[in-house]
Amino acid sequence: MVLIRPVEFWVLGDAASVERQRSLGQSSGAGGVLSNCPSLLRKIVALKRGDLGVLSRMAALVMVLPLAQRLLSLPSLLKLLDRRPVRWRIGNYEPERLVRLTQGLLKQNVGMFRPNCLKQSLILFYFLRSSGWRVTILFGVSKDGGRLASHCWLEFKGAPIGETDDPRTAFEAIYVYPSPTSEADPKNDGQS
Repeated sequence: MVLIRPVEFWVLGDAASVERQRSLGQSSGAGGVLSNCPSLLRKIVALKRGDLGVLSRMAALVMVLPLAQRLLSLPSLLKLLDRRPVRWRIGNYEPERLVRLTQGLLKQNVGMFRPNCLKQSLILFYFLRSSGWRVTILFGVSKDGGRLASHCWLEFKGAPIGETDDPRTAFEAIYVYPSPTSEADPKNDGQS
């Protein structure tokens, strides 16, 4: 059952769907996933030609990020992720498609593949910037009563991307990369 769980999450989309399938007796072992074959086929068909390659590259980045976060300062890590790779070109992906692929990968809830704002933002930052999209990564804090909370998010064309709620209403941005002045610089090698 443990080996089938990531497939169930990918196919069904969330924990509630998996539990609903289990309660209906449709998710016992491999038969449960196979009984949802039409759903699985729809998900596979929905993947575009290069999606599996992008997902594997995202998975590789998920596995490398913990080490990079321990060894590098935040500015150094962001500069490293901001490089435009030549070998890892992923083609023309719309930002919304990359958000869906990243969130789908992280919602597997297995091992390192667990959703959190920092991981999602760093992965999306790398893939969106390397695809030529001008996104900004922001780190914010808020104080609710005596508790300090933090959040990380991306902005594209001045609006948050990949967020269900607008984090700007709850968090004060304390660090922004790249800084707005460096993005406005005509000498910046960023693509449009």
